[in-house]
Amino acid sequence: MKDPEILIQVDDSMPLGELLSENINPNVSIKRSAHIGNMFGADLILASLGMNMLLVDANYGERDRLYFPHLMVDELTEPVQIACPRTLSLVNTVNLGTPLNDACISSIVSAFGNTTVQSDSQFVGSNKQTVEQIVSELLPQFASQFTRTISSKGMPQDIFSLPGNVEDVLLLGSDPTKGAIIPNVMNILIDFVTEAINLGTDKITHISGPTMVKYINGIMPLMNAMYSVLVEAGMKLPEVLNVKLVPAAGVRFVVAASQTDDMEELLSLQADYRRVSSDVACAKKTLASSGVNASKAEFDTVCVPQKTAQTRLVLKLGSLPQLFFVGTPESNTPNYTSQYSAIRNGANGTPGAGLYIPARVTERPISEVTAEFKQLEQIRKMK
Repeated sequence: MKDPEILIQVDDSMPLGELLSENINPNVSIKRSAHIGNMFGADLILASLGMNMLLVDANYGERDRLYFPHLMVDELTEPVQIACPRTLSLVNTVNLGTPLNDACISSIVSAFGNTTVQSDSQFVGSNKQTVEQIVSELLPQFASQFTRTISSKGMPQDIFSLPGNVEDVLLLGSDPTKGAIIPNVMNILIDFVTEAINLGTDKITHISGPTMVKYINGIMPLMNAMYSVLVEAGMKLPEVLNVKLVPAAGVRFVVAASQTDDMEELLSLQADYRRVSSDVACAKKTLASSGVNASKAEFDTVCVPQKTAQTRLVLKLGSLPQLFFVGTPESNTPNYTSQYSAIRNGANGTPGAGLYIPARVTERPISEVTAEFKQLEQIRKMK
């Protein structure tokens, strides 16, 4: 008999709009997990359109090189430091005294009132009995997977001793602020298993960021070993839990509402570039097969329309750098469209207000939208 398993299927063939329409069904589990901090790109699109969001809140400050939770980022100004990156103490905000995680979630809710946003901590709290049972069953065999805890300053650090029981695990003990951090592989398993139990289903959908889709296969043997323990322990789980993993990180066509015209012009120029490139490829093929030994100058002449279209596209890309730029904590200058951009542009809890997301982003297959964005990234680097 085959061992119980979680079966991962990577699928980016459907339009984003299809996922969003399924998300309305309360009996269907579709979720995007990201990190606490400044949303950008696909996360911003998903949140603004009402997708359920689960935010990891055990990776902070200097250690998070994408979301910069200690900064308030938008596309127009220098980032504003709202917390010390080393201690996570709020230092420059109207909500002094508010935990940083709560402040970040509050900003997302303010920008997108129709989106269900939970941190991992909140998710564990609302499903504590199930999570406690999962961790209790797994600790005897997998305690060595717990390698980090939270320091007195609220930052992750190496663990001093392995947890002996649930009481020693962060969020599950009598003091929820102390204990071993649930390891990533177990954290993902908890999310999958809890959703399956709550909905009584053997099918869930998880929207992946840029890294999860790359590492998921490498952690599946360990995750399935854990899953087998849970099934054999009698938890109400299917023998095979089917997880559709949707890589949507490349769906990044979103700007502040004030840049609507720039975005539309960019998309028009890209469509023109793709059309001209196709025509030039056909012309070059015809020239090469004509039986005439064409000179380099003749080939260069054929390529002129494509180079002209490319130049126009590169110039327009220069007016929308926030589509691409993600800084590093060392540079301290990340600038991109975030939930703060939506708030500044007048979102006020109205879904999608303050941002512009072209209709084609949700109407066409995710794979096609991703390919078009990758093409822009490549063209932007051309001279």
